[in-house]
Amino acid sequence: MLLNKVTEDLKNQLSPVGIEIQKVSWLGKMDYPPEVVDAINKKNKAVQETQMRQNEVEKSKAEADKIIEEARGLAESTKLKALAEAEAITLRGDALRKNPEVIQLEAVNKWNGVMPQYIGGDTPIPFISVDKNK
Repeated sequence: MLLNKVTEDLKNQLSPVGIEIQKVSWLGKMDYPPEVVDAINKKNKAVQETQMRQNEVEKSKAEADKIIEEARGLAESTKLKALAEAEAITLRGDALRKNPEVIQLEAVNKWNGVMPQYIGGDTPIPFISVDKNK
């Protein structure tokens, strides 16, 4: 503290001439010169502004990290959905190759019962298997 420093300096200067300093006190309010007060205020303001800027930078980094993690999650989700769809398509394809009658059954189930208005040339009637080899 300032008074401790002043006390030490006075003791060092006055003890050689026989004066012993016990205590130095300040009575009343300490008035600093306006330049000192302004300098202290400017320094405090600069420290506060620096802290605010650091907080803003940390907040921006946290928001950016959040966006990045959300994007990673979405990408992973999209990838997993695509893999699941691909596996489902593969399984369905394998099942249809083993049971080709299922395709014809699905066509029959979707048919509205109306015969085509025009059947030309070699076009067979729907759902009747025409095998020329038999």
